[in-house]
Amino acid sequence: MGMVVSLRFEESAPPAGSAGSADPPTTLEGCNDVSLPALTTTVADLFTAQVRRSPDAPALVAPGVRLTYAELGARVFQLARALRARGLGPEDIVGIRLVRSAEMIVAVLAVMVAGGAFVPVEPSWPDQRRRRVLADARARLIVTGPDAPTPSGGLVDSGGLVDGVPAVPVDLGAWAWGAESPEPLDLPIPPAGLAYVIFTSGSTGTPKGAMIRHDAIAERLRWQVTDLFAFGADDASLFKAPLSFDISINEILPPLVCGGRVVVAEPDGELDPGYLLDLIEGERVTFVYLVSSMLDILLEAAEGTPALSSLRHVWCGGEVLTPALFGRFRAQVDTALYHGYGPGSREDRSK
Repeated sequence: MGMVVSLRFEESAPPAGSAGSADPPTTLEGCNDVSLPALTTTVADLFTAQVRRSPDAPALVAPGVRLTYAELGARVFQLARALRARGLGPEDIVGIRLVRSAEMIVAVLAVMVAGGAFVPVEPSWPDQRRRRVLADARARLIVTGPDAPTPSGGLVDSGGLVDGVPAVPVDLGAWAWGAESPEPLDLPIPPAGLAYVIFTSGSTGTPKGAMIRHDAIAERLRWQVTDLFAFGADDASLFKAPLSFDISINEILPPLVCGGRVVVAEPDGELDPGYLLDLIEGERVTFVYLVSSMLDILLEAAEGTPALSSLRHVWCGGEVLTPALFGRFRAQVDTALYHGYGPGSREDRSK
């Protein structure tokens, strides 16, 4: 992660394909510098610390919603207490069955702050897939929106079941957990504790869950926020990926541990180039993740306009980045471009 390898060929160098005289352990250690001390913190600790550092700073922007760190923290801590009151214990799994929204951000953070781990279950999935994922993950609870149907067809309440799992509804417009304390929980969550589970697509068989630890996410956040991006209070990340895609965590968490903002695109907004450009320009977004085909479309739509001028970092992955596309990007956008790819089955983050 973040490693640059420099090679220098000299006349006396061994032929290509030869490891030379260095024994394998020495070679591996040289390419895997772990001199930085391992972090002994969690995502819950990092977010809670940021709430205390910058309570009045803007933290979350979503359709119809703007929350400061204090406001976001209060809802996260209240929901976390509600989950624990309903039996959530250490590393218990909570399904998150929500469309992309401010409520989704609150739910993701609340589950981890409560000491549990979340598993995404997209509302758009077939019923059988959602139930299979929840059963395989052994979900204890499921967080839903206010319109999630019960088996009887009515609206769910805190005692109902959704996809066969006890449901906890979340609606910022009709907040049900205001009686809970809005203060931080400060639970002793172990860094090696489970933070979330992400399932593969199942394209090669039965979907498989990758189990991601807090310290693995914290290490990546240290690398991204401090070493790679130098994120700060002026940064804003665009959250537009489905929660079931591994990149979503990289869109949500980096700004929320350094005083920046997460800007939430409306459901299906990721499919509308004009909407995305307006959102990026209007909210002064500084970080986006794009597949190459969408980068191509946005560059074409933004040509001759300042719509992308706020960007400081563009992460491109999931598809081939051609030299021609890179050249177009360089001609239009004066910022850093990163290209990376990694399937859920080898999550970074699955330490």
